[in-house]
Amino acid sequence: PERVAFHPSSSSSSSDGYEKGFKVVSAATKYLLRPETIESIFYMWRYTGDEMYREWGWNIFQAIETYCKTSSSYSGLFDVTKIDGQQNDSMPSYFFAEYPEISVS
Repeated sequence: PERVAFHPSSSSSSSDGYEKGFKVVSAATKYLLRPETIESIFYMWRYTGDEMYREWGWNIFQAIETYCKTSSSYSGLFDVTKIDGQQNDSMPSYFFAEYPEISVS
């Protein structure tokens, strides 16, 4: 998603709108393959050593592979809140420059 809010406690419940420590901010449900979220999580893991951040990054990586990968490349999504979210058939040029570097570190 383009905007998320993180809960200060990883033990937050889905009743307060947070699931697994974060929630998608309403009206920002698209995903344009931007690396900032996974990059921020990577730095938090490196800074704190807390495995929670590493797990979040791995979950994002797996979701990108599952929902954004196409037969020839990757695509952004119109709505990340839908399991069968439609791909937007667009991959920005920065995606391959930044995403793999963060994901394998």
